[in-house]
Amino acid sequence: MSTVQDFIAAAKARALSDEVILGLLSAAGWSPRVAQREITQYYSSTIGLSVPGREGPKESDPLDGFLYCLALVTLIAWVTSAIFLGNGLIDRAFSAGDNGGWRRDSDSVVWLLSNILVNAPLYLWVMRTLEYRLRAGVTSYTSSVRLWVLSATLLLSTGVVLGDIVVALAEVLRGEPLMASLYKYLYAGLVLGGVALFYWRALNAGPKEGAI
Repeated sequence: MSTVQDFIAAAKARALSDEVILGLLSAAGWSPRVAQREITQYYSSTIGLSVPGREGPKESDPLDGFLYCLALVTLIAWVTSAIFLGNGLIDRAFSAGDNGGWRRDSDSVVWLLSNILVNAPLYLWVMRTLEYRLRAGVTSYTSSVRLWVLSATLLLSTGVVLGDIVVALAEVLRGEPLMASLYKYLYAGLVLGGVALFYWRALNAGPKEGAI
């Protein structure tokens, strides 16, 4: 046995718990993962059987990484377009009958609508696929890819909400009608707040909740 195995065997002979041994090994510079592996190896050697491989969803999967990143990209695309489109409608409502700018930007409106019509359904399909894979046990709720992408989406949504507050305040200071800026902020806050709430619940959910 290795030196670590000798130490673990001597510690177990003196009735030290696994938690104490883990603490001692960690204090000596061993990472928790390596220390836990050494303890597992000790038990396998003592019992005479190797630990059975885990049957169930993988902690991470390349397809999961692709799907979660695709969901993030499509989410950004259609939410951004929805916010710009809503801001344009608000500007039109407060333009005192001057719709020239809106007509000049008709091409932009078409692009925004096209973006929403393409990316929103794709986003919903990807999310349904991810939910199916979770419920079917293909992937794990504790997948590092899932947790990282959900956390990044939540962070991005929170940052955009804060940035929207700054932009709304700057527009008021530049002389834009207060109500227009207020409606823009409320609309963007409603959309992004809903996204942030959804991903916050998904990040803290488990199999019982059935979150993405």
